[in-house]
Amino acid sequence: EQPLYYWDPVIAPSGMTFYTGSLFPAWQGSLFVGALAGKHIARLTLDGRRVVGEERLLVDRARIRDVRQGPD
Repeated sequence: EQPLYYWDPVIAPSGMTFYTGSLFPAWQGSLFVGALAGKHIARLTLDGRRVVGEERLLVDRARIRDVRQGPD
């Protein structure tokens, strides 16, 4: 079975989390994925099981190894 979403060239996904906070309402439900090779955080917008958008954040700052949501 084919993957639901992939990167070509690969970004070397490292960690991910769903955003459930209230500070950025537009990002609620977004999936944030760290990119070791891509040196960014990918924010994926979802519609059910489908990825309908991608935004790259913090581009070329560092190799992102883990992504977590803080308590605040």
